[in-house]
Amino acid sequence: MMKLFSTYRPAIKAAFISCVLAFAGGCQNFEKQSDIEYTPPAQRTRAVTEAPWPKNHFLVLAYHDVEDTSPDQTFVSVLTEHLRQQFSWLQENNYVPVSIDQILDAKAGKTSLPDKAVLLTFDDGYQSFYQYVYPLLKAYQWPAVVAPVGVWTDPPPGASVRFGDLDVPRERFLTWAQITEMSRSGLVEVAAHSNNLHFGIQANPQGNLQPAAAARFYNPLTSTYESDKAYRARISKDVAAISEKITRATGRPPRVWVWPYGTSSGLAAQEIQNGGYSMLLTLEDGLGNTSNLTHVPRLLISNDPVLPSFANAVVAQEKPQIMRVAHVRLDDVYDTDPDRMNQKLGQLIQRIADLQITTIFLDADADTNFDGNPDALYFPNHLLPLRADLLNRTAWQLRSRAFVDVYASLSPDAVRKVARNDFDTLTLFEDLARNAIFAGIHYRDNADTQLTQTITQRMRAIRGQELKTAATAEAGYHDTTQQLQPQTLSVLSSMLEQHDWVVLELASITGQKNESAQLIQQISRQLNLSPISAQRLIISFITANQQVNRHSSGADAGASADHESTYLAQAMRQLQLRGHMSYGYSYDDFLRDRPRMDVIRPVFSNAWYPLK
Repeated sequence: MMKLFSTYRPAIKAAFISCVLAFAGGCQNFEKQSDIEYTPPAQRTRAVTEAPWPKNHFLVLAYHDVEDTSPDQTFVSVLTEHLRQQFSWLQENNYVPVSIDQILDAKAGKTSLPDKAVLLTFDDGYQSFYQYVYPLLKAYQWPAVVAPVGVWTDPPPGASVRFGDLDVPRERFLTWAQITEMSRSGLVEVAAHSNNLHFGIQANPQGNLQPAAAARFYNPLTSTYESDKAYRARISKDVAAISEKITRATGRPPRVWVWPYGTSSGLAAQEIQNGGYSMLLTLEDGLGNTSNLTHVPRLLISNDPVLPSFANAVVAQEKPQIMRVAHVRLDDVYDTDPDRMNQKLGQLIQRIADLQITTIFLDADADTNFDGNPDALYFPNHLLPLRADLLNRTAWQLRSRAFVDVYASLSPDAVRKVARNDFDTLTLFEDLARNAIFAGIHYRDNADTQLTQTITQRMRAIRGQELKTAATAEAGYHDTTQQLQPQTLSVLSSMLEQHDWVVLELASITGQKNESAQLIQQISRQLNLSPISAQRLIISFITANQQVNRHSSGADAGASADHESTYLAQAMRQLQLRGHMSYGYSYDDFLRDRPRMDVIRPVFSNAWYPLK
């Protein structure tokens, strides 16, 4: 692959000179009038939040418990007063709570949803919904969804409920009689939060607990994973049990499934839909769309937000997603010594948590001889040796402790070279989807379009339709930042149509003139991309860590890392100043702090200004 783009130039210092108008006159002009660009207000690009609300889209808010004092985050509680303030803010800002009937009617084309439609949901089935929320719904005449867990609602008075590792008084949860009463009001839709899947099961040899609805049980006695057949049967049995209980209480079958912990699975989704469910709710960010109700995102209301934080979080759901990506090798985590491997994993998790970024591309294969082809894999599979069952654990730890989305990274072309046929290639990617929970798949090269489309379909059938895809674009020999060849532009256009994200890799960091921001603008103009589509281009800077070199040491290596980090930060700042917010680098050397965290974090983290 030819990567011929120049990537870096030092940040240009800029200063703003302001003039204060005096009573008798004004300040002098420091620029010629003809040099000042002026765009009339009517022609200016509006912010996303000022654009019209997209047709038949809706925001879903995910609440849990409500308490008058000391909101307990064990139950993701909010204060009653804060809930009242949030309801009032929604009303004052023209958000319109809608019902499941309205959403299903809009999907069927019978009507359209109102602008700023919002669906209120309350998970777990707490008693507070009857005591505090239901009276508010009646006062506002607003519809809402309550999603009880079957086995938490069944126990008699005075009993206890096993809630994770805690024994919680049964009185903290709704009764079926209360659910019946509220369902008859016409305001409350009763959804299923599973019958008995709201707990963690052992999902890998290391003993990590993962959501029972989405993960395969790992049996340490036999060192085997739950089969597709057994997994489907377990899910189907649970769906039937909770559906029967809700139907008995409300008089009609439930239509909405709320994934425990917001974590979904494609095979489980098939069983749930076979059970008659029309809507499946996750905990992803973004707006829901009536054209796709099988994986509806929801904004989790956690940590009892005060009103400004709540308002900012709600408004942020209307903005396009950004990506801040670090590419990581599992080869750097692996070690023959289990204790040392755990120590390395801890270093990785701590670094990513401290960086406060959105996404990790995590290599799922081992390349021990550095020839670019996989020698072994980090997940159980039918083709190559298992170097270590490490992908499952690492992806889950990054997700649950560093709070990033993990994309499993693998090259279809490299796999096909080893497999020698498409059937074994597809089977291997199905093995990948089956044996770990992750947010997306990163195709490390621009593989055959038909092959990647088929791989994506097969993986989504197992992992879930919300599985995202990212693919790396390749530059041609004659491409420059000033002129991309028609063939390259055609490939980029095709990839943007096929994938959620397209990664443009730029040449090694050398401190030369940075033209990455201008490149983004040029591509946007030549392909006539909207601002949202342009943001789906991820600029990825290739660091020295792209070429594996474990022999560099001493002062020279340290100086090189310092310079590289400075250039990387400058390039990221240039992208920010040009309004392009999705970027990253490969690879991250978390064991040696390369690039330097203190240098890049201010411009790399999505938790820093200007985003937050």
